[in-house]
Amino acid sequence: MNEENKLIEIVESLKSLALANDNYLSQADIDSALEELKFSKEQKETVCAYLKASKIEIENFDKDASYFETTIEEETQQTEEKTQEDLEDEEIKEGHLSFYLEELEELNTYESVDLSKLLEKVMAGDKTAENEMISLYLTAVIEWVSEYTDLGVLREDLIQEANIALVESVMGIKTEEKEIKDVTKYLKNKVESHIEKLVDETVKDENSRNDMLKYAQVIENARKAFVEEYKRTPTDEELAKRTGIEEELVTKITKLLN
Repeated sequence: MNEENKLIEIVESLKSLALANDNYLSQADIDSALEELKFSKEQKETVCAYLKASKIEIENFDKDASYFETTIEEETQQTEEKTQEDLEDEEIKEGHLSFYLEELEELNTYESVDLSKLLEKVMAGDKTAENEMISLYLTAVIEWVSEYTDLGVLREDLIQEANIALVESVMGIKTEEKEIKDVTKYLKNKVESHIEKLVDETVKDENSRNDMLKYAQVIENARKAFVEEYKRTPTDEELAKRTGIEEELVTKITKLLN
């Protein structure tokens, strides 16, 4: 599920929760629901404003003041505790990764074998040869993903995804119709293509989430201005014309506000 749909699902669940509680939500309700998306303070405030527009009362929230000002000390403590937990998690992950990298040092690499003969066996469907080829390229994968480590995806996640792509690519060699002249180049291209797609999707999801919030603010402002001017609620088509946002997206966002 992408970030946009996830946000819609979360807001809908908050509206349902509010309905069961006399149109009231606590700060804890909001924080708990949005925790998975790791929203910033500003993003949380924006979501609260949307819920407020749906006639939902939110504990200590005022659209003209900071929703979080009343709990700065508590949040600071929670942030410090969470930061400590994150550091511990990172240390554990780094420990696992270091252990994994140490294990790889004991494996043979593709430079140490006759790749042409091994490729022939893989092409013939030899499972043992497939496993051997995968093992030979595990170290190379670490180098192939190194240039993608600063693009928003954790290194261990990159390595995991790259290993999956490596396994799929080796197992798919026997179905290739064209001749593979350079198996290393072939596998490298397959792995990098998989990683680039992962990075693109990660960046796209983050941008989609931020755009969703911005569009919602524009639409809500346009709706209020329309009501003041014409004394009635605008249609999605009218909002689309007024904001320049596609009507389909307007319809999706207005569902959050109604």
